[in-house]
Amino acid sequence: GKDSTFNFDYIVKAFAADSALPVDTTQVPWNFSIERVNVARTQLLYRDAGNDASLDIGQLSVSMEDFDLNNPVLKFNSISLRETKASLIQTTSSEPVPERKTVQTTASFPYNLGVNTIELNNVTVRYSNMTLGQMASVDVGDIQLDADEIDLNKKIIHLARFESDNTMISYHQMR
Repeated sequence: GKDSTFNFDYIVKAFAADSALPVDTTQVPWNFSIERVNVARTQLLYRDAGNDASLDIGQLSVSMEDFDLNNPVLKFNSISLRETKASLIQTTSSEPVPERKTVQTTASFPYNLGVNTIELNNVTVRYSNMTLGQMASVDVGDIQLDADEIDLNKKIIHLARFESDNTMISYHQMR
C-alpha cells in the first residue's frame, strides 16, 4: 500500500529561525487609554427562551480620570446617564443550584475603582421574574452625586453631596 502521510519537514525548516540569531525576549505590554465615551440614542436587545432584556440609552457620557488596566485602576471623572430605560423579564428559572458550603474569602475587589461625579436624569429600570413572582423597579427623576472618596477594597464610600428628586424604588414579592 501507499503511504498516505505527507512530509512537511522542508516547510518547517524553511521557516525555522537561524539559531545563530539572538532571540528577542523583551515584551512590550499593550497600552491604551480611554478619555471620553459618548453614547446616544442606542438600543440593545437580548432575547432567549427565558429572558427578555432591553436597554434604551438616551444619552450616556463618561469621562475618565485614570485608566490603567496594568495596575489596575479605573477612576471615572464623571458619569452622566439621561433618558434611559432598562428592562429584564425572566419567564423561566434555571434548574435549582445545589446548596454549597459557605467559604470565607478575603479576596478584594480586583480594581481600584473610583468616580467623582454621577448624574442620572429620567432613568427607569424594571426587573420581573415570573417564576419566582418578583418585581423590582427604580424610577429616577434626578440624582446628583459628588464623591470625596470611593475605595471598594477598603470598603469606604465618602460622599460630598447626594441629591435625589422625584425618585422611587420598589420591590414586590407576589408569592
